[in-house]
Amino acid sequence: MDATKLKHLVEQLSAQPAPQLIPIATFFDGNDNLGSIGCNLMEHPGMFVVGTTHADELAEELSALEPDEVGSAEDFGIPDALARKYTAPIHVAWWD
Repeated sequence: MDATKLKHLVEQLSAQPAPQLIPIATFFDGNDNLGSIGCNLMEHPGMFVVGTTHADELAEELSALEPDEVGSAEDFGIPDALARKYTAPIHVAWWD
C-alpha cells in the first residue's frame, strides 16, 4: 500500500458527500491490499464503478475479489438521480 496515495484517496473521499465515488483507476493505483474492499462495510457490500469499461471487463478485473454479480446500474435499480450525476455509465459489483 502506497501511504501517500492512500492519504490522498482518504482526503478526496472525506471531501465528498455520500455516496462517495472515485475513478476505479484512482482506487487501485498503489492499492495492493486485498482486504481494502468491503472488509468493514455492511453485511452485503456493493461497489459503484463509473467509466466506459464494459461490465464483462469489470468482472474480469475484479475476479480476484470474487464478486457475486457485476452489471449495469439499470440491472441493480440504481436511482436515476445518481445516474444523472455522471456522464459515463455506472456499473455495480456486488458481494452477497
